[in-house]
Amino acid sequence: MYNLTYGTGYAYGPIAHGPVSFAGYDIPDQAYLAFQSGNNPVMHFGAVGIVGLGFTGLSHLDAAVEADWAKSLLYNIFAQNPSEPNFIAMALERESDAVNTVQGSLGVGEIAEEYAEVSSTEHIPLFPPEDSKRWTVLLDS
Repeated sequence: MYNLTYGTGYAYGPIAHGPVSFAGYDIPDQAYLAFQSGNNPVMHFGAVGIVGLGFTGLSHLDAAVEADWAKSLLYNIFAQNPSEPNFIAMALERESDAVNTVQGSLGVGEIAEEYAEVSSTEHIPLFPPEDSKRWTVLLDS
């Protein structure tokens, strides 16, 4: 049994593995936490699970199991599709904003058509630039 804590909650259950489908990708042997109990605000909106999109170096399951099948979901997607661009892109939406009504999206190796021009802009460097394990970007506002 494993207790996984994260930003806004926790999940508890056994570490398992098996076939997983996500965003049109089929991973034949993916690690996951078989949810038995936990707490997360998204569960109040009808969600039935949570998927992590972090780096393998931060994967609690990979660290606990140390097996090839325990790598992160994104690691397995990109390893299975080496010719795919190695990035995710997301656009967030806010229903409470009546002026800016943007449909949210999540893309693996692709960018939503309305944001295609972003691929020709200068890349934003990670911080710290060496050995970054967290998805941290400095912003100028």
